[in-house]
Amino acid sequence: MKVIKINKKEESAFLPFFSEFPGTEEEGTIKLGALSEKREVAGILAASGLESEAHITALYVLPDFRRQGYGKALLDEFVFQANVKGADAIQADFVYSDDAAEFFAHEGFDLFYTGEQYYLTMGDLRRSRIYKRYLKEGAIKSVVPVSSLPPRAWELLYKEATNRGYDPDYSAVSIKDGKLTSCLFALLDGKDLSITQFVVYSTNYMLLLYQLRQLVRKVEETHPGEDDIRIRMCFEDLDLAEDVMKFLGGRGHVRSEGKIVSAVRLKN
Repeated sequence: MKVIKINKKEESAFLPFFSEFPGTEEEGTIKLGALSEKREVAGILAASGLESEAHITALYVLPDFRRQGYGKALLDEFVFQANVKGADAIQADFVYSDDAAEFFAHEGFDLFYTGEQYYLTMGDLRRSRIYKRYLKEGAIKSVVPVSSLPPRAWELLYKEATNRGYDPDYSAVSIKDGKLTSCLFALLDGKDLSITQFVVYSTNYMLLLYQLRQLVRKVEETHPGEDDIRIRMCFEDLDLAEDVMKFLGGRGHVRSEGKIVSAVRLKN
């Protein structure tokens, strides 16, 4: 068993496994790989933010190599690197399973339920009654893409945007009287468009729904006719989740992927 830091030379062997996890292709992502004694790919780990709160975005061991110590070896190597860099905490978010929960709990992580993960495809959305209305309705002036913001507006976003994966072209904010009222951060990675954060500073949840509509229109513009694009969302507020589902054409179009759990371990 050997754990390596993946470089350009070995990347092609590991790439198919990283492609299953949104956000692992971002610049600055730390990538580790586990190899068997026969130099077979046994597992992967991807993470970001070593200098502050180290965040594991992917930890996967191939079925033939599970319960043989590969997951622990990958985690141990990452924890060592995070400690050297001075990280105060390590966090991993995952869709709940008994095996994953048992693994992180055994490794000293505290587990917290953070919401429910849902997804729908652009094909589902295109078949919904509401979709054509999305494309016809005019833009809301107060909702603007992050990529179009002037430099001075970035100060408003700094607190929420720090350490969150997002793509400025697919993320949007609402600003009124110079104040940030809501924001939606989203990250496109291959065929997966993950909504990484909803934030609202008022009781007007419709602003978030308008941002969601703008996101859908942007996907239609950049990926016309691609029905297999997945839009992923995680919600703590079930009432908001219900409103969003209605806004997306009904619960029948939205599927649950399971509960999302955050595993957190503070520096010893």
